[in-house]
Amino acid sequence: MRPSLTEMPWAPDQPRFPQPTPRSVLAHPSGPLRRVSLIPALLLLAAGTSAQSRPAPAVSGIRYELTFDSTTAMHRTVRVAMRFEVTGTAPILLSLPAWTPGAYEISNYARRLSGFSATIGGRPASWNKTDADTWQIRTGGPGSVDVRFDFRADTLDDAMAWAQREFLLVNGTNVFLYPEGLGLGFPARVTVRTIPGWHILTGLDPDGGAGRYRARNYHDLVDMPLFIGRFDVDSAQIDGVWHRVASYPAGQLAGASRELFWQQLRGFVPQVARVFGETPWKHYSTMIIFDRSVNGGSALEHQNSHVGIYGPDFIGSPFLPSITAHEMFHSWNVKRLRPA
Repeated sequence: MRPSLTEMPWAPDQPRFPQPTPRSVLAHPSGPLRRVSLIPALLLLAAGTSAQSRPAPAVSGIRYELTFDSTTAMHRTVRVAMRFEVTGTAPILLSLPAWTPGAYEISNYARRLSGFSATIGGRPASWNKTDADTWQIRTGGPGSVDVRFDFRADTLDDAMAWAQREFLLVNGTNVFLYPEGLGLGFPARVTVRTIPGWHILTGLDPDGGAGRYRARNYHDLVDMPLFIGRFDVDSAQIDGVWHRVASYPAGQLAGASRELFWQQLRGFVPQVARVFGETPWKHYSTMIIFDRSVNGGSALEHQNSHVGIYGPDFIGSPFLPSITAHEMFHSWNVKRLRPA
């Protein structure tokens, strides 16, 4: 049965950050299909009009740190730190997106944040919330600002954060604050701290050490989700470009089933690239979660990766490579080709 393609209404009034497009959703392979919705949408880099009227904040050297270990896993949280330098005296506004590009819904990630604190030069800085997802920090002068909080990772959804005893999925929109008024073109660095021997997989570029990454701008930063923990991961070149397959839990997609999936990737990836005459990524990561609580499947595209969440019955089913090809196609159509 062929999935139906359905147009969805345009929603021009979404708050903060680029306009979303819908993820793909399919029902359990043994049951009736739900629909796959495909919508090219403009990814508008929108800052609020109030932010545009303020002078740009004197912020530089933005770094983020994520900590996920046995302690945070027990509480189903990820510990987050943001550090930057300020040279002025004006208050700094830090905001968290309310949704993830590609996920056609408002998620209000700030509701899952707790334990917020801020210091400047090691001294407590006063702060207050100006709206549901914005924090105002009064620095009082130049110095190094350190912001910390915990993010609750208890929702199995490809646009959310989900922690298990030895595993974490987290999206950048969940945890990476941005300075209001600075624009989204700022570069950033990310450090991931976890247990030795656990894997880290993300589309972010490495930055000269284990667990260290960099992004050219905020849009790239939040468009590259992370797997952290114990999971299977392997890689191979297809048409001269590295592809990685990461799957959780370890051992779920294994043996003949994993080899079949790799054969399917080798079959359709070159064909998809030939449609557009180019391969738009330096490397690509297929990030998969199998969980028995999932009755069907869902996947969400990113510029050099996608996250798929499926029931175990998708293993060996034609739906798994079909959705994978669909999400890769979005790396051109929607992520790079957009309506004029």
